[in-house]
Amino acid sequence: MRRFASLLFVVLFLSGCMGSSPARYASNSNSSSGGSGGIIEVANETGQSIFYFYASSCSSDSWGEDQLGGSEVISSGSRKRFTISAGCWDFRAKMRDGKQVERRNIRIASGDAKVWTVYNSN
Repeated sequence: MRRFASLLFVVLFLSGCMGSSPARYASNSNSSSGGSGGIIEVANETGQSIFYFYASSCSSDSWGEDQLGGSEVISSGSRKRFTISAGCWDFRAKMRDGKQVERRNIRIASGDAKVWTVYNSN
């Protein structure tokens, strides 16, 4: 299973490098990263569930696909890990009521494991 996840990451990473949607650089993960990527862990301290999570290259003008896939949420008080390729990233967390929180220009180096604690934007 771990080999399949690693292969999937490589395929998604390479397809992202070939000009696909920037969101393809990030993928849901419960394991550590391999090779040329790192981990961004989203810690939800907003008091409500995060329904959408976007990752975009700093140089991109669009957010791309929701990394939670429309069927998952990050409940208040919980965390979710995403494997992400090395580079500069912008992140957006959006709640059901439309409130959103962004974090920009986060540098992820190979082997990094960073935590973004999302607080209520009020």
